[in-house]
Amino acid sequence: MPTISEALEKVLDDLLATRDIEASALVSRDGLLMASNVTGSLRPETFAALGASISDAAENALAKLDRGTVNRIIVETGDGNIITESVGTKALLVTLTKRDPSELRPILSEIEKAVKKVKKTL
Repeated sequence: MPTISEALEKVLDDLLATRDIEASALVSRDGLLMASNVTGSLRPETFAALGASISDAAENALAKLDRGTVNRIIVETGDGNIITESVGTKALLVTLTKRDPSELRPILSEIEKAVKKVKKTL
């Protein structure tokens, strides 16, 4: 039977097999890296901290507006997207994509499936 860490890495590896996903990480809300498949020049710890910072800023803004909590954040760039998805109250799934924002639906569906698997594992 796989360990929790191995099971989380498997979920992220399966997500990476989705076309146009370049990297993903499971991150605590305070930015600590739990698991990742970040490669290349991007440092996993930096990616984790940035995802948590984006989420924290959005949470603070929504609290001031009295609009509830953040479920998903999509940051669109010229080269792709950074997507943070809530995994319960203590974690986030942060994903880096190449895909054009008009074609995000299949990626968001895969991210939602990954979040469900992570919740079961945790």
